[in-house]
Amino acid sequence: MLARIKSWTTRYLSYAGRIQLVKSVLYSIQVYWSQVFVLPKKVVQMIEATCRSFLWTGGSDLSKKALIAWDRVCLPKAAGGLNILDIYTWNWAAIGKLLWNICRKKDCLWVKWIHAYYIKTGEVWETKTTKASWVVQKIIKAKSMFEKIGLHETDVVAMTKYSIKDMYRAYRGEFQKQENEDIDHLLFECMYAKHVWSKLLAWQSIKREVWNWKHEVQWAIENATGKTAQQEVYKMLLAGGVYHLWQERNARIFKESSRSADQVVKQLIREIHVRARRDSRLDRYMKDLNFYP
Repeated sequence: MLARIKSWTTRYLSYAGRIQLVKSVLYSIQVYWSQVFVLPKKVVQMIEATCRSFLWTGGSDLSKKALIAWDRVCLPKAAGGLNILDIYTWNWAAIGKLLWNICRKKDCLWVKWIHAYYIKTGEVWETKTTKASWVVQKIIKAKSMFEKIGLHETDVVAMTKYSIKDMYRAYRGEFQKQENEDIDHLLFECMYAKHVWSKLLAWQSIKREVWNWKHEVQWAIENATGKTAQQEVYKMLLAGGVYHLWQERNARIFKESSRSADQVVKQLIREIHVRARRDSRLDRYMKDLNFYP
């Protein structure tokens, strides 16, 4: 990467030219190696610092000069960023593919070896890797990435294919694009939506998976048609969740603005608290839910 940068510095590139080179050349090098090896955090930080210095100074020497915070530069253009790849998140998405191979019991030697020595007959999610190598520990820890977007071991095993790009977008809270978009995918099955619903269900201590529209409505009919405080809050949660997800979809299409899944969850919880204050019974119940999941 440094050799590439040194060959470009004499060409007096503009910011736009440097951004294009960072996206198309420098990051392509990192993207390739992250799929082959588990990159240590220190290496990822050095790659990011190298790209950041080249963008703002045009050279290969590490510098802290920056016009805009790097986190903001990595945001999508719809959110005011330059849509530059977030290396740290991409690295986790790439490691997630290795964990997906283990969960799917892919027919390759290293997967069979991990199952034979570490997982044995147990579940991947419950595997203890305190005595394993750093690489194996890093791969197993990738389960936290799946859990953050609302996926558990059964969901990962059910995935017939794994796209690092799609997982990267889901981890960053971006909607997945799909042809023939339907209500189930948009409001419940998309990884962004699953992340929202899994957080909301955990907030109300409802221990189950996220289902499609038909099954969610059926569950509400069977379990939330009464007048108890818990049932009333769940009905607000279901209606508010659908409303905010639809609102987020429209904002991204028509206003070119976006929010993360966690921001949507926090906004809905605040609104439920405000509405619950009108009823003393609900207000008392909400005191136990005065937190963000």
